[in-house]
Amino acid sequence: MSAGRHADVRLYLVNHLQPDRRHRQYLLDRMQLGVATLAEGYPEAGRRTFERIFDTLRTQGINADRTVASIVISDRVRFWKGEPFEQAMAYLYVGMHHAMRGDWSNLRAAADNALFHLRDFGEDETGRRLDNESIVYRALRDREDRDTLESFTAVRSNLALAWLLSAVANQQMGRREESDRQFDTVVQLDERLVDVVDTFRDGDYDTVLVVEFGRGPRKVATGPDGAIARFEPMLESDDAPLIVTANGRTREMPLVLDVNRMAQDHRWNNLEDMRTAKSRLGSLMMAGGTAAVVSDLDDKPSTATWVGLGLLLAGAAAKGGARADTEHCELLPQRVYVAPLRVSEADEPIALEVESDPSSRLLLTGLTAPPQGTAQLRLIRLVSHQAQPPAWARTGRVHYANDRYSGDAPGALPFILGGRCVRRPSAEVLADYQRAGHLERFTVSRLRDLYRSEGISWDDDDAGAQPRRHVLEGGTSLAAPLAGTAGFARLFCQEHLPYRPRGAWAQGLQVRAE
Repeated sequence: MSAGRHADVRLYLVNHLQPDRRHRQYLLDRMQLGVATLAEGYPEAGRRTFERIFDTLRTQGINADRTVASIVISDRVRFWKGEPFEQAMAYLYVGMHHAMRGDWSNLRAAADNALFHLRDFGEDETGRRLDNESIVYRALRDREDRDTLESFTAVRSNLALAWLLSAVANQQMGRREESDRQFDTVVQLDERLVDVVDTFRDGDYDTVLVVEFGRGPRKVATGPDGAIARFEPMLESDDAPLIVTANGRTREMPLVLDVNRMAQDHRWNNLEDMRTAKSRLGSLMMAGGTAAVVSDLDDKPSTATWVGLGLLLAGAAAKGGARADTEHCELLPQRVYVAPLRVSEADEPIALEVESDPSSRLLLTGLTAPPQGTAQLRLIRLVSHQAQPPAWARTGRVHYANDRYSGDAPGALPFILGGRCVRRPSAEVLADYQRAGHLERFTVSRLRDLYRSEGISWDDDDAGAQPRRHVLEGGTSLAAPLAGTAGFARLFCQEHLPYRPRGAWAQGLQVRAE
């Protein structure tokens, strides 16, 4: 994902997808596949995947019959439903899938589902925000007849990205009063977004770019015997803006979401996991004869306390099952930007680059304006932490005629016969070939038979199925990613090796074409 090889990730996940709805990884597999599919630019192909994600997220009490087993044996017994922040991100991906297909009403519905209330445990005596470890140890230390883990305040979601996307969707649906209230909320949450919000309010856009960057945090086990889970950054947070150049104008876009900070905020972590950690640590301390130690713990234990606990607990009977589950969605980004802009009718690339990482630079080519009075959304995952941007991200020129691009591109002969056209076989495409003096005796039916003889398909994504690897990269599919995505740039904006025919028919035609 970091190198922009989204197709490799997508196809690996397709081949390892867990089919059993009862399996603990059923949702995790589909969430990661959904992320890779949108990053590659195939929203239609993700239809079935996102339907299953949404249905699963909406299922109530999904772990109701597994709670005891998960505490006594292992967290791996439970069905993976993710931390609250992972669930919110899953809803947003469902919504962006719909918006990339032109469906703003379902973006609104999904974004609203991501705006659930949060549990806030407040701060410690020094004014520092409590983290998971502090909350668990406070609960262990508390000897009153109450459950400290129930002493929270329900607060409104602070997920500015969800508020912003819902506001844009409402605006596109003509719900101006509702969108204005949500735009107000976005600015209240982060005043740096005032210029972005003003552009949306003015309606001075026809394209919404949701731009992802970096590798999201990983979940690790910490505390005695790894009983407590927390998230650690894989890429350090900063406030570097996204530099966007379009129509001769360069603008700086502030980040809308920092996933590191979100994952480390206890409001976005699972209360059930905290209860599980409390139960495990309580069992460990009782088994090791160390329950009295809890009364001396501060909100955040010192290094010396950790060492002491580790030694005291070394022989505890429950030690083997104490470790927290660290499975998480590994394909989340570290940060997200949102850029509203107007797309020029001219075939001019749009340049994107995160200020702190030159390797993130991407020239988007082929993105045209939507029909007048409408807007379009694209999800783009930038390359991160490479020596330099890959060649396909820098060219800004389309090398192969395809179904997503209406501009000038060499396309008078099929790629499988030595040309540069990877459009799906149709009467219009065949007419182009014949005007150039090729395949003069062919019919559309015969052209399709030629592709079938090579094992090449072209309509999987239309049916909501995941397409195979593209023919330009040695595969057997003609399905093209949406223009204005990293997948489009990688496929069509660089040179590929010539096609090697599999059958005698294509081999003979290729020789004659040469």
